[in-house]
Amino acid sequence: MLCRSRVPIWNSTEPLVVLAPMAGVSDFPFRKAVHAFGGVAFSVSEMIASQAIFRKASKTLRRSFKVENAIHVMQLAGNDPYLMGQAARWAVDQGAHAIDLNLGCPAKQIAISSFAGAALMRDEKLAGSIFEAVVKSVSVPVSVKMRMGWDKETLNASRLIEIAYNAGVSWITIHGRTRCQFYKDHADWDFISQLARTSPLPIIGNGDIVDIETADRHWQNTEVAGLMVGRGTYGKPWLLAQIFHKLKTGVLLPPPSLVHQHESVRRHIEDILTWYGRESGVRILRKHLGWYSKGAPGATAFRQCVFQETCPRAIFQHINVFYRDQVQEVAS
Repeated sequence: MLCRSRVPIWNSTEPLVVLAPMAGVSDFPFRKAVHAFGGVAFSVSEMIASQAIFRKASKTLRRSFKVENAIHVMQLAGNDPYLMGQAARWAVDQGAHAIDLNLGCPAKQIAISSFAGAALMRDEKLAGSIFEAVVKSVSVPVSVKMRMGWDKETLNASRLIEIAYNAGVSWITIHGRTRCQFYKDHADWDFISQLARTSPLPIIGNGDIVDIETADRHWQNTEVAGLMVGRGTYGKPWLLAQIFHKLKTGVLLPPPSLVHQHESVRRHIEDILTWYGRESGVRILRKHLGWYSKGAPGATAFRQCVFQETCPRAIFQHINVFYRDQVQEVAS
């Protein structure tokens, strides 16, 4: 019989599609926009540093906020087993349904300066101590997101999965690159597939899932328990709903109508401004509007306008005109 921490938090009878943790992207407004379209089993918060929790930094506390009526997995990073256990308890108190441990972040500030993230793959004993401390500290499931290894000479994901299994971890997410690759080259789905076949824990595959086609191909050709989608959702918060629909039914779900997209974008931008306030919100929303408009007629002129604009009301006017023009062009 599985211990309580091993009980899965998703519906095992349906395809598992998950929103990845992405620094500066998967904040509360974006996760809310993705969940609004459905199809996503759960989303993972932006990475939260364990030490920052106890400094009560406002940025850290903001990252813990969950989307209403959605399964919320909170990702923690750190290298101290005791602090990670305490941070996990705090996360559960904030409403986390599961804890994800970051062994995948390649950023120098995390992996080199702080010896956290992907750096923990270089110290299996310390990683195991963290797994055990967190699992013992909470009653919710604990997962680990990792890479294939630090570099191509140290592909130790398999050993770490075994360590995680013995510590009571519930599932593993594998990004198909090493730390030293960062996001270069192609994600190695053959490696992910091999792990999925041999792992004692469910494996969620991650890396280069940019559209419905790549998601369907990896789902059909591997034995992964689920797919985690990250950068493919930039400007397309409805992508996970499309992927889920294709994996479940075999039928392609078209993107939302331009009218629906317009409504979604407006809600997302409104949420950003409410969440961050006018000054920070205007700065943050620009990248999202750049992604939303990519490849559309008039995108260059639209971006030039909104990237220089500081008045929210004027930004919404530009959004309205941009989508009105697209609707008229399709109708003509």
